[in-house]
Amino acid sequence: MGATACDPSRFSSTHETEEIVLKKAICAFVSLVFVAFALPGHSEDAQAIIKKTQKKYQSIRYLSARFTQRFEWTLTGEVQELNGQIFVAPGDRYRVETNTQLIVSDGKTLWTYNKPTHQVIVDDVGTEKTPLLRDLVL
Repeated sequence: MGATACDPSRFSSTHETEEIVLKKAICAFVSLVFVAFALPGHSEDAQAIIKKTQKKYQSIRYLSARFTQRFEWTLTGEVQELNGQIFVAPGDRYRVETNTQLIVSDGKTLWTYNKPTHQVIVDDVGTEKTPLLRDLVL
């Protein structure tokens, strides 16, 4: 029997994959900032570069990225693609929008709204599951 739209394991898998996409986006952003400061012509020391990077990160209201997530169900051979947009804000806040789901977190609580069924799952954000966004960047 396949996973249904309301199957909690499906939300968990989607949430974990979205966290991976989020981590990659944040790491790419931080890497770009470091590369920009490391270009020839900049004679700043490492501490000054880190302070500038932190100041720039703290001044950002939010980051936004569009994404495509591909699901491959090994047992059935079924392939599904999910397109969406993610918004990340300071304070471990984020919002993920797709055609079928809206996922919102304030850093403490995670709300997953299933649009077709009009159902909401509310869960605590556990620090033991994944590091908080600030741990990835700072």
